[in-house]
Amino acid sequence: MVEPKHTFAAIETAFAAGRFSEAEALATLAAELCPDDARAYAYAAISALRGKGFSRALVAAIAAAEREPWLLRHWHLVGSALCALGRTADARAIYDRLCTLHPNDARARAAVADLKRGHPSQQTRAWVAQLRAKPKLSACLIVKNEEARVGRCLQSLVGVCDEVVVADTGSTDATKEIVLSHGVRVVDTPWVDDFSAARNAALDVATGDWILTIDADEQLTKESGALLLQTIAQATAGAVSVELDEHLDGGRRYKERMIRVFRRHPLVRYEGRIHEQITPSLARAGFLAIESAVVISHDGYTSEILHETGKLARNECMLAAEIAATPDDPYWRYQLGKNHMMQRSYADAIACFDAAVARLAVDARPPYLLDLQCCLLRLLVATREHERALQLGKEALEAHPTSPDLHFFVGQALLELDRRDEARAAMQRVCDHQGACRDPEILPLAKEAVVALASVVSRRALFANEHVALVVTRRGTFLVDRAGTSVSRTLEANGEFAEAELEALLPLLAPDSLVVDVGASLGVHAVAFARAVGPHGRVLAIERGTLPHRLLCANLALNGVHNVDAVLAAAGDATDVVRLDALELAQCRLVRIGLTEGAAAVLRGSRTLIRTTAPLLFVRNDSLVRSREILTAIAELGYRAYWHLSPATAREASRAGSVRRQPAANLLAVPSGVTIEGLIEAQGMSDDWEQALRRGAK
Repeated sequence: MVEPKHTFAAIETAFAAGRFSEAEALATLAAELCPDDARAYAYAAISALRGKGFSRALVAAIAAAEREPWLLRHWHLVGSALCALGRTADARAIYDRLCTLHPNDARARAAVADLKRGHPSQQTRAWVAQLRAKPKLSACLIVKNEEARVGRCLQSLVGVCDEVVVADTGSTDATKEIVLSHGVRVVDTPWVDDFSAARNAALDVATGDWILTIDADEQLTKESGALLLQTIAQATAGAVSVELDEHLDGGRRYKERMIRVFRRHPLVRYEGRIHEQITPSLARAGFLAIESAVVISHDGYTSEILHETGKLARNECMLAAEIAATPDDPYWRYQLGKNHMMQRSYADAIACFDAAVARLAVDARPPYLLDLQCCLLRLLVATREHERALQLGKEALEAHPTSPDLHFFVGQALLELDRRDEARAAMQRVCDHQGACRDPEILPLAKEAVVALASVVSRRALFANEHVALVVTRRGTFLVDRAGTSVSRTLEANGEFAEAELEALLPLLAPDSLVVDVGASLGVHAVAFARAVGPHGRVLAIERGTLPHRLLCANLALNGVHNVDAVLAAAGDATDVVRLDALELAQCRLVRIGLTEGAAAVLRGSRTLIRTTAPLLFVRNDSLVRSREILTAIAELGYRAYWHLSPATAREASRAGSVRRQPAANLLAVPSGVTIEGLIEAQGMSDDWEQALRRGAK
């Protein structure tokens, strides 16, 4: 038996060679082999028109239009055949209707202008009615144990969908009873670890002209029902994308565009066992997609629901299976990266996103490319890989030059690198393209940044050359390295550094006590601590960098501080660094660790000191990647940790010359049995400053 695909190839060959009779005969054979495939009839109509078999062309064109009434080209074939047969009134009726439904169709407008007025036949009026007919809409869901959510989803479809088909994959709660109470058709579908199989089971029994795919934890927004019906009634394409409005923890929102509405067709099927896709089959079927303003609200990725349903662990196993089956497909690594991201396994997420990018073909722009780039950029900024973030941002903006999300993350990286003019320009681009923001949170932050950066006025230094500057600050006079760290830049620009930390810590220090300051940098904290503990107290300032240590010593002298011992060394738990336990300190009121990298090692090297003197611990923890190891080290000491977060307000940002989405994040840890009022307590080893900030915002 001749394969249909071979027949279509032969048709194209014959048509290209001008053998129209042969092409028409082959197309007629293809129609017999595939009687529901409109392409065969369209080929026959085109070939017959070229071969001047106008009556046969009309019959074939009508057959194509009956099978795919949404495709303009089939109706144009009908109109062309009618014109060729001299039935201008009938042709005019067809083209008039096309102009009404599709005012941008220049070909139809031109045809109307060329045709004389007349009265269409009864048969043509029937064809026009077919163009006008209201399409039937079927909603398809797959569910399992969704009794808490499925009712509200079904309620949002009332008055919109002509039918609802639910594929139940094994519910053991009241889901099926709730579904049946809404008069919905239920299809019992065995679960075979394949979401596409379940979705296609629902498609198999749907009868609508159009399909709406929706999940139990989603709802069609109130105003979107009428909009959806209007869209499919006028659509010439085969698919419609909608806006998915994701509701996340702490009131956060995220928007993305997905194809959820498409014409029912035997060639259109879902693919992939998880994060199933309809786009590949739509492309193979030749269906074009249009965008709509329809909105579907989704709350299935809040922490509470993820914990309740165990989605992330299930998804990770299924994604791993897809990667094993198709190791070169970047899509599955992208999705696994998002899964790790939701579990706050940021190092794993970055590795997956990098692997996905590495597997993209040159110049490839898959539908998920922008989201992949935004996710990776967000994590690179959060983990302080700012130079790499800038490089990725530059490449991403070549493909998506007007993406406000990309400009925002690039702006964040520029801020952290103190490239203020460039950062302000990037944030201004966010405001210029605000209508396309995928993450609604970024717009107010970008606007704040533009205002703050426009009002920055650096303080004048007492002395400055290209290497160092001598500046008067709130805590004293300091020599700063002009090409150095953010501490130097902030002191020179604003006259202060880490004021919120000092205001919290200084009242906790007692006269004559001892403070250990690890990562002392230029000595801002050390000078303030020295004054708080008095002339009989002591501060041990440990700094591993040679230049910062030299500036530290200079600043102690400049401020007349004599009760600070400045040590040039790294602290930790290895044999080649300073272990605080080895110092055999008799008492200690506070251990401040001003660095995130290596903080856990410093704590491990201080166990004896901490056990015998029970000091307060103040540990920098602004890394999403290292947060777990720091919290674990604190818990192993028997301490309770509280977040000290000092986000920049608009006024502070203006002084600092930067607006940071990330606050200055530290942990104030106290011995078991001691409680701290007014701070957010750390929750578990997987906590981080982002989660704490959201809890504090509630």
